[in-house]
Amino acid sequence: MKVFLLHFFLIITSLFFPCVAQEDDVLTAVKKTSSKEVIDSLLNVVDHYWFSDPSNAIKNATAAHKLSEANLYEIRMAQSLFKLGVLYNHIGDFDQAMKSFEKTLDLSKKIEDSLWMIKCYNEIGLTYQKTNNYSKALENLTYALGKAQDLHVESELNHINVNIAKVLFDQGNYILSIGYLEPLLQKNLDNTTKAAVNNNIGRAYKELKNIDKAIAHYMISYKVCLDIKNNPCELKPLGNMANIYLERHEYDKALGHFLEIATIEEKLDLKSDLISTYNSIGIVYRMKKDFSKSLSFLNKSEKIAKEIKSLYQLKTIYLSQALAYEDAGKYIKALDYLYAHRALSDSLFTIEKNKQLSELLVKYEAEKKEKEISLLKKNKELQSTKIAKQYLLQKVTALGIAFLLLTVLGIVYVYRQKLKSTEILSSKNEEINKQKTLKLIHDHEINTTKSYITWQENERQRISLELHDGVAASVAAIKLSLLKIVEEHHPKLQLDHLLKTVDNTYDEIRTISHHLSPPRVVNTPFIDLIENYLKEIGSANSFQVSFLCNPRQEINLIPDEMKVEIYRIMQEVMTNVVKHANCNLVEIQFTGNNDHLNILIEDDGKGFNVNKTSFGIGLGNIKSRVLTLDGSIHIDSSVGRGSIINIDLPVNLLPV
Repeated sequence: MKVFLLHFFLIITSLFFPCVAQEDDVLTAVKKTSSKEVIDSLLNVVDHYWFSDPSNAIKNATAAHKLSEANLYEIRMAQSLFKLGVLYNHIGDFDQAMKSFEKTLDLSKKIEDSLWMIKCYNEIGLTYQKTNNYSKALENLTYALGKAQDLHVESELNHINVNIAKVLFDQGNYILSIGYLEPLLQKNLDNTTKAAVNNNIGRAYKELKNIDKAIAHYMISYKVCLDIKNNPCELKPLGNMANIYLERHEYDKALGHFLEIATIEEKLDLKSDLISTYNSIGIVYRMKKDFSKSLSFLNKSEKIAKEIKSLYQLKTIYLSQALAYEDAGKYIKALDYLYAHRALSDSLFTIEKNKQLSELLVKYEAEKKEKEISLLKKNKELQSTKIAKQYLLQKVTALGIAFLLLTVLGIVYVYRQKLKSTEILSSKNEEINKQKTLKLIHDHEINTTKSYITWQENERQRISLELHDGVAASVAAIKLSLLKIVEEHHPKLQLDHLLKTVDNTYDEIRTISHHLSPPRVVNTPFIDLIENYLKEIGSANSFQVSFLCNPRQEINLIPDEMKVEIYRIMQEVMTNVVKHANCNLVEIQFTGNNDHLNILIEDDGKGFNVNKTSFGIGLGNIKSRVLTLDGSIHIDSSVGRGSIINIDLPVNLLPV
């Protein structure tokens, strides 16, 4: 009866006073009843607060682990540690999650519990997947899969296959990911797994551009989640569907889903998630031209971001507010938020660089200490050797032997000095020759690249003229001939569809000719030319383009040859963004100083692994053009984090 009352007391007090079930209360209760029952009660509290209050769940799981450890209850130690690991994964603390899973794995090996070993390897693989270490993720998941197959543990097999599919999805193997997931739908799955499987299949079909199938699976996942208690898993399919409708400009449907998400997150007090949701709602209202509601939600998002000090989210919100105020015609407020966005971006960039610098300094100091220790050891060895030689020399008393030894040592010393001087001279000559060779190779590469780009520009111009003067003229002649035939012989003949096709073909040829022809850098202000080009790209695609330039007039005066190359670089960059980035926003900034021009292009797309992705023709052309301008280029990207291209070009900006 006491056990039941304690269990009931812990649950009730946790519901009304989330922090009551603390370690001190537990230790007091242990004296009055069975500690195993207290641990089980704590673990029940953990499950209750799993999604609504993760920090409270972690406190109770930690208390359960300490109590289990004090009483040497190894099974309950494993249970509490495992729950801690999953909770840390849930809040994004992957280092703590990995430590918890590794301790659980050691315990499961000690007590020879194969099921807990499988669970640990599965969760360790999932943790590696969340940190983008896909080789380690597949290694652990594959091992867990083999063990689960040997023991015929069906429920764990399903979970492991879902996690393997997640890794394949992150690697871009969407069809293979679906191949792991769809067979699971034929099995008798629990609702949580069924919802996860359908949501992940929907994500894969979305990437494969099969939007109807994606939405169908998202809807199944959403409906299944509604039947699951204490797990708001419907947030994921709702968010995925909302983003699809937003991309398709179906704003009412997108808004309905985002508002439903916000209601759930408000109820659970998920502040970090609410920041993104309110921002998305603000964007949708801006697209619907309802600027008052748009700014209302964006301001709510800003308030929460400042409250929990989420600076990276705050940076995005500032940009959304700037765009909303601009569309509403409040340009001063728009400019204020745009400056705030840029200032915060620069601040975060500086923080990141300082963090990297600190890590390098720590590494440098560690290496320095290792070298100092190594030098001390060598000095000690040299001192020992020197003492030994002195001892031997003291034993040699014969003057003749000493004289002979000194003579030999002198000859050897002179010979070594000459040999050393010869080696130094040879090394210097070799280094000089190497530098000359490298310079010749570098000059040859630049000349070759310039020749190739010149040939490329000439070929573009030739094709442009052929299209404009030849093919376009022929299409225009065909249209006139058709009109004449209709007018003279068949006035009632319906050729509207054919004439429209001819018009469209003529427009496409003119557009291709326009993009192939050299940019009008002489008679048109250069920055206006860039802005017009970016507006065309933005209006033809689903993403937004933000462009900043300073100082505008000085940059307009750079040499025409450089203008042509920069224009071509922007064409190559935006072509890559359209084809591969799958982004919502592209930010471009031209910044000029006295002796160089910096071009910064940043997108929030799906990114790529710079170390594993070989540069294609587009990025190769960009690097070649930067090389011909004696500039430098740095590309920073990773999967799921977007891409940043940073280009520095030497140029003397003339004051206006």
